[in-house]
Amino acid sequence: MTIPAEVKDAFLRFSTAANRGDRGTHPLDQDRFYSAVQIAYGHGADMDIPEFDELMQAQGWASADARRELADRFLAAYKMLRYERTGSTFNRG
Repeated sequence: MTIPAEVKDAFLRFSTAANRGDRGTHPLDQDRFYSAVQIAYGHGADMDIPEFDELMQAQGWASADARRELADRFLAAYKMLRYERTGSTFNRG
């Protein structure tokens, strides 16, 4: 999938300001992260783990463990938005 520029920019805002030592768990970092997830959802950027990992690596997240944790958070939040919007069951792994 081609990730829209607006989605890349939103995650770049998160990545630039995030405290990488705590993997972006500070409340302000989380606000930026979940704002980026909402933008991704709005653009239909339903990235899988390898796509999200590649995006985070390109944005300077060196730790594979941190990228995986962020990918897991992204997928969980995206699924919640989909469920809230459609009422459908979680159908993606």
